[in-house]
Amino acid sequence: MTRIQIEIDQIEARMKENKQKALREKDPIKKQALIAEIEADGELLKQKYREHQEHSNKYKFNPSQRISDMVEAMKKAIERSNRGGSGGGGGRDPTKPRKPNSQGDPLSDDDDGSGGNGRNT
Repeated sequence: MTRIQIEIDQIEARMKENKQKALREKDPIKKQALIAEIEADGELLKQKYREHQEHSNKYKFNPSQRISDMVEAMKKAIERSNRGGSGGGGGRDPTKPRKPNSQGDPLSDDDDGSGGNGRNT
């Protein structure tokens, strides 16, 4: 792997890490600072892709558009998390309907009908 490719991978990893931090961050000022870091890394990444493109004809794409799309996708994900509020999910797959247990509780996820106490009575 070339030096430039290693640098590109490191920058992309840092951008993803900052995205995750921004998604968890509650303070809007700190969140804005993380978004600014993502944007700055995006500019650096554009530069590295141009450098890489100069040394190799393997890439037939527009690095500016790729980075712009990546930064925008990260910003949108962060903005969506701001509107989400609780960030719920509850550890359950929301696409699967809940199954009623043998005791008639329609909101239970128990498959064994034990009522969640671990005992079979």
